[in-house]
Amino acid sequence: MESEVSPAIQYPTGLLKTPEGRYHTISFRAAPRPSDDLISGFCRYKSIGHHTVCFDTLELAMEWMGKHKEIVDMDCTWEWDGVTVPAIILDLPYPFKKIGD
Repeated sequence: MESEVSPAIQYPTGLLKTPEGRYHTISFRAAPRPSDDLISGFCRYKSIGHHTVCFDTLELAMEWMGKHKEIVDMDCTWEWDGVTVPAIILDLPYPFKKIGD
């Protein structure tokens, strides 16, 4: 089933890879610092949570991401121990667009 969320709301999303070779999606939201100049086109993004149900393969994770209009695949994967709470902060283009879009 495809997501009903407005395509105007988009979240950069990457993957967390566990030692067992399973994948969890992790999404980010813009969280500009007071000093960030959004006109320059970059700002801080904070992770807002990960998909707690894992995917057994990269292909299944990518398939799930492709079904959700609000997700923009970042083409990034981070190693994750699968236990701690993943918290990632990135500086990304604002508004986020995939390279080549």
